[in-house]
Amino acid sequence: MTSRAEHTMTQRVRCLTAETANRRQDGSVDKRARPRLAGQLSRIHAAALSCGIGLLSLLFVPAMASADSNDTGKRSCLLFDELYFHNLPDNLPLTPIHTAYMWDMWGRGPKVNDTPPLDFINTRYKREILNNSVPKTIAINIEHWKSYRVSPEVLQETNRKHLVVLRAFRDLFPNAVIGYYNKGFHPTHGGLDRQQPTEQTLEAWRRTNDGVQPLIDEVDAVFPSLYTNTAAITLEGWERKARVYIEEARRIADGKPIYPYISPFIILDYPNQVDPEIWRGQLEFLSRHSDGMVIWTSRGRSKQTDWDEDAAWWRETLDFLSSCEAQ
Repeated sequence: MTSRAEHTMTQRVRCLTAETANRRQDGSVDKRARPRLAGQLSRIHAAALSCGIGLLSLLFVPAMASADSNDTGKRSCLLFDELYFHNLPDNLPLTPIHTAYMWDMWGRGPKVNDTPPLDFINTRYKREILNNSVPKTIAINIEHWKSYRVSPEVLQETNRKHLVVLRAFRDLFPNAVIGYYNKGFHPTHGGLDRQQPTEQTLEAWRRTNDGVQPLIDEVDAVFPSLYTNTAAITLEGWERKARVYIEEARRIADGKPIYPYISPFIILDYPNQVDPEIWRGQLEFLSRHSDGMVIWTSRGRSKQTDWDEDAAWWRETLDFLSSCEAQ
């Protein structure tokens, strides 16, 4: 019987073969093949950003899987910048990312029955929201279309609308790596930060997540949400949840890069900050178990806060980057 590691290796080799077959003689990629090539193109993107780590993983999948299916075997130093502060410097040692917020697309409080705002995306988004800049990585954040605890008909319609928006952004930014924030991970049961769920609970959760597979099949990367919600969460508890989420991301994403969103602030007690030791532990954990991470702060609340170069979380971040890049 074929092992998961062998299956993963086979899938990745097939992807690379398909990528080569779909290149024109001038070296460009046939965009008509883009949905099928999303996985391999995103892996090439991850490899470039991570100095070849992604490509090396093709050679070491069996050894990695035998030790820890989530551990990449090497630290990723890739930190995306989704920070909002007053007087935020322009020269931070972070990689740009654009989060496409639903408020920007609709220009008002979004409604559950909204249809995709194609007119705005196609004609005004790049000019009015991005000032004509061209992002290389985009995470679409639409949270009001429900895809869990709904009927199969509603789920199918939700997937359809998400795919319409994804394809619109892909037409607008054909060379960008594009995914959805926190899609594919429905709310888990039992409080993963407090206790390990039973296998029966996890299996039910996975079946629910399977409902959005048509969307995950077309994205280029997966962006789970791994924020610290309360001050009561310990590093051990957070790691338990992170491990389960990343393992599930690997299952549904089929080799596409995993970039979790994290924040130095306690989400339900904003703007109190995560304990610096826990924050450093989160950076270290994700550097070993994911392909990078997005550091996020609230656009509305953090813009009222002055940037603090000496903040404990930022000092830990700089020290992490220094040690990571020196490996």
